[in-house]
Amino acid sequence: FSHVICCDAGAPFRVARKTRKNWVSQFKRMTDIMVDQQRALRKRILIERYIDGKFGGTYFGLGTEIANYGFDDSMTADSAASAKLQTLRTRLNKFTPEEQGRLMNWGYALADTALRRHASDLLTDELNRRGRWIVPEYKP
Repeated sequence: FSHVICCDAGAPFRVARKTRKNWVSQFKRMTDIMVDQQRALRKRILIERYIDGKFGGTYFGLGTEIANYGFDDSMTADSAASAKLQTLRTRLNKFTPEEQGRLMNWGYALADTALRRHASDLLTDELNRRGRWIVPEYKP
């Protein structure tokens, strides 16, 4: 393979403000920490391989700040609305239409920016232009 495109839709890890005393909560917290550390390690290895030139591609995740791409033609900019999406629950219950629309648009904007910034060689001329909102009524 020549390219790896990676999307991480998991919610960013948060520091617990209160430590719960019961063992079930402590076990769940321990599991969350292990999952977060594994995710961070995989991300570091992936980014190192991009930098070393082992393969091309790009990474984007729910917690990514779009400004970090250093790309002048992004569909949108970081905002209070995009920061709020980082804390949106990821468990498997129903999103409101607004939550779904905003999440879809943010993911699309991240993918558009990441691909055009780091993997534009994979895109046709038509796709290598700024994208359009998937759910226009909920654009940032």
